[in-house]
Amino acid sequence: MDILSVNGMKFLGYHGVQEFEKEEGNEFIVDVFFHTDLSEAGVTDDLNKAINYTEVQNLTSEIMEGASVDLIETLCYRIGNKLYEEYEDQCEKIVVKVRKLKPPIEAPVDHTEAHMSWPR
Repeated sequence: MDILSVNGMKFLGYHGVQEFEKEEGNEFIVDVFFHTDLSEAGVTDDLNKAINYTEVQNLTSEIMEGASVDLIETLCYRIGNKLYEEYEDQCEKIVVKVRKLKPPIEAPVDHTEAHMSWPR
């Protein structure tokens, strides 16, 4: 099975458990992996036979820039559900990763991250 990925979608989001996260925002990065057959798009060079990156970004943006939530797991779940509804007929599997770049924890860490896959 082939994989098409859209990596490094960057968002300023107002998500988190702490009140200051909801007020000041934080940086998030989202990656999406579509396990699908890419041969028809490759042979035809036809966008209608492919997964449209712009649509993927727009659907992801609706969640990331939408209503504030507490958990990156919730963001990941909502993005995955939305993308799976849209691309279920084209994909065997979709994997979504959501990273929070500056988590409010005492230990020095690069980021926190949630991974989920569909179908569930």
